[in-house]
Amino acid sequence: MKNSKNEDTYFPPNPEESANFFNKLVFLWIQGIMTKGAKVPLQEQDVFSCHKNFRSEELTEKGKFYWDKELQNSSPSLARALIRANLRILIVIIIQALTISVFLLAPTVLVSRISSYFDPGSDITQNEAIMYGCTMCGVNVLYVAFRNVMFWNIHLLGPTLRVQTSALVYNKISRLDIPFHSPAMTSSDDPKKTSFPPYPEESANFFSRMIFWWIQDILIKGSKSPLQESDVFACPTKLESKTVTNRVNYYWAKEKRKKKPSLGRALVKANLKILIKILIQCVIESIFLLAPTVLVSKVSSYFDPNSTITQREALIYGCVLFAMNAGYVAVRNALYWNLHRLGPTMRIQASTLVYNKVRSYKFCFLYKLKTTFRYWKPEGFGVPEAVYHMSITKNL
Repeated sequence: MKNSKNEDTYFPPNPEESANFFNKLVFLWIQGIMTKGAKVPLQEQDVFSCHKNFRSEELTEKGKFYWDKELQNSSPSLARALIRANLRILIVIIIQALTISVFLLAPTVLVSRISSYFDPGSDITQNEAIMYGCTMCGVNVLYVAFRNVMFWNIHLLGPTLRVQTSALVYNKISRLDIPFHSPAMTSSDDPKKTSFPPYPEESANFFSRMIFWWIQDILIKGSKSPLQESDVFACPTKLESKTVTNRVNYYWAKEKRKKKPSLGRALVKANLKILIKILIQCVIESIFLLAPTVLVSKVSSYFDPNSTITQREALIYGCVLFAMNAGYVAVRNALYWNLHRLGPTMRIQASTLVYNKVRSYKFCFLYKLKTTFRYWKPEGFGVPEAVYHMSITKNL
């Protein structure tokens, strides 16, 4: 596939398009570029072309087709149009979710069968117990594989919906007869005059944050009546754009005084607190994930005729096992919540640094772009175009 910006650049086809079921299940189709990247630095022509099912032109045309059909109904629904446009991948995700549920529940039955082998009155043979153990290992492997594939499909679905929705919004705005530079907001719509309730997580205790209890009020209110703009929480102070950008500007200014400034080091220092929190949560999650293995063996050994474990101790191990699983779910959700916050935060910080860099260039920069690129188009030149040209040149 050729790049529209430069006809001399060729991108290899996406290997996922021709991969079989097993390759897609274990992501074997990506091993080629990973092996090459481990040996030599990757170049632009090493990157795969976009998958044919996820190109912007195809996605927007599909979304527009179903939205035009919805407009013919008396009550058009954007959600219904998006569901129809992405029905295939949604069905795949639902099937994968049901399969994962089966793989998640099956080990419970298998563990009980293995445990019953140690019962003196059990008729399960040793070969059957070994077969149950091997089956449990296979089920766990399939659970991990299907879970990764499901998250991969969800990862693809998100940008797909975003592209389709943005295209519909853009088409709607392009049909409005509004001057480009005219203010789209009146004084009555000034956000400074809109009062938002404070963010409840800032005053929530540890237990409330672990189980997301602080969000229950708006969920209950939303289940009873449609939410209004005034019901939305205000942005937390530590996550406001001004706060996160000032923090990264401070650390980047310190990095620029060094001989070898590092953007990665500046971003790590600017978000050190949440990174440490994520690291601690990863360690705790690993403990909660591995500890049940030991506890299950303790509970299973209770059924051994020669075991010294009492019934009370077996019950204690069972209760601790239940608590470990509950703690694992709570810590895992809190970990993903912090990762969800860290991503947009670092994106805002990096975008701010790029924007400040673009603003620092003056006419000499624009003149150099004009003389460097044969595809130069001075009209409509702005920050996105400058960022693009900065990303593909090595002479600036």
